[in-house]
Amino acid sequence: MRYTFTILMIFMLAVTGNVISEPNYDIITYPYHIQPKFVQWVNGTQIAVANDGPIPSGVYIWNVTSGEIIAKQDISIKFYDEEHPFPLQRMLFSINPNRTAIVSGNSNSNLVIWDFGKNTTENIEIKDVMYESLAWGDQLYIAGIRYERGYSTLDNNYAINFTDNTIMTYDPIMKQKTDIMTVNATVNTMDATVAGALAIGLENGSVIVKNITTTRFDFNSSIVEVKWRENSLFVAEGQQVHVITGKKIETFSFEKSITAIAPSPTGDRIAVGFKDGDIKIQSNSTQIMLNRLDNFTEVFDIDWEENKILVAQKSESIFSNGGFFVFDANNGELVTWIKGVDPDKSIQQIPETPSNGTSFAIMLVPVAFISGTYWRKRQNK
Repeated sequence: MRYTFTILMIFMLAVTGNVISEPNYDIITYPYHIQPKFVQWVNGTQIAVANDGPIPSGVYIWNVTSGEIIAKQDISIKFYDEEHPFPLQRMLFSINPNRTAIVSGNSNSNLVIWDFGKNTTENIEIKDVMYESLAWGDQLYIAGIRYERGYSTLDNNYAINFTDNTIMTYDPIMKQKTDIMTVNATVNTMDATVAGALAIGLENGSVIVKNITTTRFDFNSSIVEVKWRENSLFVAEGQQVHVITGKKIETFSFEKSITAIAPSPTGDRIAVGFKDGDIKIQSNSTQIMLNRLDNFTEVFDIDWEENKILVAQKSESIFSNGGFFVFDANNGELVTWIKGVDPDKSIQQIPETPSNGTSFAIMLVPVAFISGTYWRKRQNK
């Protein structure tokens, strides 16, 4: 009996050895609740984060090595009446091709162009439009739903009548609208290039591509995300990712709902985030699962630079205040986790080469053998 109990206890310790050891990735904590909705590499060490949490909703430039917030720009909510605000719909975010300025806001705010290098701002106010999506390429593209304001005599309250879905082109240099187009469904996502190509993903499953000529692609599900890379357009919808190059369409199918994608810098691989929190790197011949943490679900956003993948993910744990992650694109290992903590805690970082639990578990194997032999000899006496 003692022999069995000893082996059982040692086995339990062995299989849980990783629980009591230090992680093999960096942890940077910050004294606020972090719930990022968008993340974007600015350079090799700095990232732009659009945060939606008890920190004032806004955009932050963050150093992922030190955990330092370098600059920030708050997002304010716009009201059409002091007593009757719009319901908050979604946060909006896009970075310019040079990665020196960000346009941000939410459905109910004035859009703000923030040059974070010079720390200057410019407000964009387009009346009677609830914004839906942003894309910054050769121009700034703003998608929204037009509405009319009125007063309802039936319930003695303000009434909003939504009319049509529009996409406006805004010239950041001239500071004026230059074009407007109407589409037949809500715009879920957009992406634009410096060469003038614009991709528009609609709620009804259609993708409109404007590049000299206009082309339309129809898919089965509402479009989750569109992203350009090189000459290819990556489209996520339902449980599939489509890669459109010219008239050729290559499709990758998965077994669960996709929430975010990021093509690699060369476009030969795709990072795919799912509703349940899993993240996979897909190529034509291989698939790698990223080693994510437990208690995190729904991948909000992904960005890929060189061999580093940046992920914004939802937290479902009462013990964690959300955060974002940096993964190694070559092996799928977690490199850095920046998370929020209670406000009374300060920034701290785990050493770069902490021990993992492997050596601890392996050490217990000879211990189990020796303990078993000892108790067996005692029972035979």
